[in-house]
Amino acid sequence: LIQTFRFQIWAFKYMRRLNVHYIQALDIESMLPAVLMAIIFRKKVIYDIRDPAAIDMRSLSYVFKLNGSVIGKMLDRLLYTLDWFLIGQSSGIILPNKYLIDYLGRWKLKKKLFIMPNTCHDYFQNIGGREQFVKKKRVGVTTMAYLGSTGVDRGSNILVELCLQNPQTFELYIAGAIRNPDELKLYEETGNIIVLGQLSYLDALSLICEVDAIPLLYNPEIEINRKLIPTKFYEAMMANTPVIVSKGMLALENEVISNNLGCAVNYKNSEEIKSAIISVRELNQENSDLILHKYYLDHFRLSKFISRYTNFYSHIINH
Repeated sequence: LIQTFRFQIWAFKYMRRLNVHYIQALDIESMLPAVLMAIIFRKKVIYDIRDPAAIDMRSLSYVFKLNGSVIGKMLDRLLYTLDWFLIGQSSGIILPNKYLIDYLGRWKLKKKLFIMPNTCHDYFQNIGGREQFVKKKRVGVTTMAYLGSTGVDRGSNILVELCLQNPQTFELYIAGAIRNPDELKLYEETGNIIVLGQLSYLDALSLICEVDAIPLLYNPEIEINRKLIPTKFYEAMMANTPVIVSKGMLALENEVISNNLGCAVNYKNSEEIKSAIISVRELNQENSDLILHKYYLDHFRLSKFISRYTNFYSHIINH
């Protein structure tokens, strides 16, 4: 909290020095100093809500480890009231998907709204055909990649346990931060778990392209996981790699199942997850005509959204 407060003081001073007419604020940490600028100096603010504060893992109930309790719910409600006020001070709203529109409350009918998914540019020509990390696939072994910080509510423990119990069936590549030294030691001592550390963006995309599947096994009991579509989903589609998602991740599950982009499994059912990952490997092997990549090009290529993004800003500037 102290670091956030320091950032907000710096951000306010920096925006004051720049003396810009329009400010795009990313999430509540940036929106607080931006709204202060708007009120004092009559600036226009666009609120880009990637992770809604009151339902995110950074909400007050999680910060103070009170999630699920009455006090925790009260704190999150208080935070939502603040966020609702900030939304009301904006000249326009940007959301990553339609499932978060209800978070805006009555402002959804009164604010200029633009949906900008957490998608990426098309790098397939840069990464397709490389064998940088998975140099020699073993027959009958399904390769998976986990990218980002390991965490219980993001399925890393499920994948590790799966590899420990099935050393001849699964191979897991972990790219990202592992904060627990005991975890790191366990992974390094396990032959079918390969720790790659932090990778550059293109290297991470190359890894996604090389493996059979990208598991996105987030805990659906957490509200933010039910409503967000992770960036890694779009990157997997661009790289033509199917995904395995948790049932109950409503936004992501609907997209995956409706368009045959992978499969959905019960979050805590290890046998179902095991069977699903194997079936997704077979789907990947059948996907030689780049069906997933074509789906990405048709629906999620970043360049498709840029002209609409420009029109969104033009409307705000001219009104």
